[in-house]
Amino acid sequence: MKADARFPGVRPALRGVICQHGGAGGELPVLPAAATVTAWRTRSAAALGTQVSARPAVGASSA
Repeated sequence: MKADARFPGVRPALRGVICQHGGAGGELPVLPAAATVTAWRTRSAAALGTQVSARPAVGASSA
């Protein structure tokens, strides 16, 4: 679950956490800041996009 709250006049104005509960007992082993997870996702998406767009076209010769 992701919970965000907006605080106008404070930087960063949007703060939140991501609650990742365990499946068996419902424990809460991880409670990262939402901004951290968003940064990870953005970096991963950029890296994947760069990798995919750098692949040679299908059927292109390597010479």
